[in-house]
Amino acid sequence: MVTPLLSATNIVTMDNISDLEIHLSYYTKDDLVLFDIDGVLIQTKEPAFQLENMKEHKQIAKRIFKQLSKEQAYLFLNLMVISCDAILVEQQTPSVIHTLIDRQIPTMALTAGATGKLAHIASMHEWKRDRLLQFGIDFTPSAPHKEKITFTNLPQYRDSHTLFQDGILFVNGPQVSKGDALIAFFKEVKFMPKKVVLIDDRKKNLDSVASILQAYYPEVEFLGLHYVGGQCNGTKRVDLNTFTQKWEKLAKQTISFEQSQNSPS
Repeated sequence: MVTPLLSATNIVTMDNISDLEIHLSYYTKDDLVLFDIDGVLIQTKEPAFQLENMKEHKQIAKRIFKQLSKEQAYLFLNLMVISCDAILVEQQTPSVIHTLIDRQIPTMALTAGATGKLAHIASMHEWKRDRLLQFGIDFTPSAPHKEKITFTNLPQYRDSHTLFQDGILFVNGPQVSKGDALIAFFKEVKFMPKKVVLIDDRKKNLDSVASILQAYYPEVEFLGLHYVGGQCNGTKRVDLNTFTQKWEKLAKQTISFEQSQNSPS
């Protein structure tokens, strides 16, 4: 079911990925569809880090995030993603993406995820791309640009930059918003769609893209789909104590990891 959000006429909520077809009947090869990855396409297999349990125990999650700096919170989310295997949020998601590709609608991913080395992962962006490939999701054929781009004009994070590769725009570091990265991408590839639709599980990302598109390219029509399917997909419930223990453990690991990285060698 798709229902409007009262706060913005160009942002609506969507709780089933198949509802995307309601909107995409209006889109053509002159437009662009953007998918967030974590929480929209795939999610961690650990129930305590899945959106439905995060929603149920949101006060604990908020308390733990308040104890972390902005950079630590970003690191926490990245360590969460690599903590275990992934599963699809919805089983029909790959077929929906294949429908877009078949209709020749330019389609790519826009994800807030670290690039370069992190913990035991040699290349976070390649690792995340490979995770999607495991589920038959490949944005390379449908992206409006094919070559790799490293955005050295945007702030670095952990000696790496925001980059575009294999149909995925990776927003590296807490200092760069999805809106910042998308505008940089448009300027670099000289591509300007007539319409942009972004599917994301975080409304702040939709607001970021809507705001910056309005500032830089007001002629572009924007639709933000606030995807909440991950909050209501039958996740195995986790009790309060287990949820708290797992989140506090990862928070301690995050702080310890950051301190080890920042300490003199």
